[in-house]
Amino acid sequence: MDAERRELLANRLAKELSERYGCEFGVVSRRDFWICRRPNRDYFKGQGLMYTYTQADINDVYFEGKRFIKWPDDWIDPYPISVETVTISRDQIEIEMEGFDLHFLCKYYYALWPLLLLFSNEDSMTVMLSEREDRMKAARIMPAVIKDIEVFLKSLRSSLERWNVSQREAKCDFSELEVSLKFDIVGMNDEQIINEVLKRIEALTEHLKRMKTEWFPSEERRKCYEETKLFRDDPFRERIWSRVICKWPLKRDREFDKKYEDFVRDELIESLKDPRHKVYNLDGYKLRLADYKLVTEKVRTKVIESEKVVEREILKEKIEGGKIIVDKHSRLYKFPLEKIEFLKEDFPELFK
Repeated sequence: MDAERRELLANRLAKELSERYGCEFGVVSRRDFWICRRPNRDYFKGQGLMYTYTQADINDVYFEGKRFIKWPDDWIDPYPISVETVTISRDQIEIEMEGFDLHFLCKYYYALWPLLLLFSNEDSMTVMLSEREDRMKAARIMPAVIKDIEVFLKSLRSSLERWNVSQREAKCDFSELEVSLKFDIVGMNDEQIINEVLKRIEALTEHLKRMKTEWFPSEERRKCYEETKLFRDDPFRERIWSRVICKWPLKRDREFDKKYEDFVRDELIESLKDPRHKVYNLDGYKLRLADYKLVTEKVRTKVIESEKVVEREILKEKIEGGKIIVDKHSRLYKFPLEKIEFLKEDFPELFK
């Protein structure tokens, strides 16, 4: 598809979406594609509803601002519900919906920091929890977060099946609890493309509406979170130090596994420097670095002497080698099954 045709399609879609969903979609061009995009919403207007979806740093809003989540108000969206963007490239179209920061709820309710994969553009929580078995493990240490993911997946499957959209097109992001759909448009005429786009938008909008209106502000969900909150005497995480959670071991492909292991190792080196920094696997066991070596090396650093910046050579200890081990003598709190019965339908074998 040439650039002119992509532009015409983008403008036509923006007009159609604006009329359907009551918000003015705009069109922007990039190097090789055109994007239909809905405008940003200001969630600080009016009564301050939906702080949980703010474009500001949500940690600043709640932790630094010492603000408790207000149920259901913080989950009621005053804006029209629709997808976020439609991106038209030469041979494919991608449709994306918005989400919210599930990392934040891990910290706010369970004082857990999911490992961030800074070496990859993949979502860290999806890497960690894409397998059902791993979500069942994590259900004992952050149960309401896992319930959110299970409700999200069930709702998404239902909408995709109803609108006859292949699940293979979906790419989920658990950290933001969002999803995108990408499909090929080679050989389609404009009418076919428009119809296929609108069908998928209807599926995603149905799913998003169900999540935003039926699940997010619900009393059932409030109980899942509020009745399993940890460290209630430190609600804004001022005393609880970082407790990193990750999948270990991880086995995908050799290159990714090596980078992942190096990243976990760096976290464990940090925990050797500061014991308050701890790392745990999905079973709740603490990870440690064992059999490492302390190597002294010379490094040059800048210091201030007599009000002048000068370079000096100093000796510095560096941690090298070592292997990652699972310490089964130290573990996170595991919720008793009677406290997480709201997951019985999702993981019946856990309760046998």
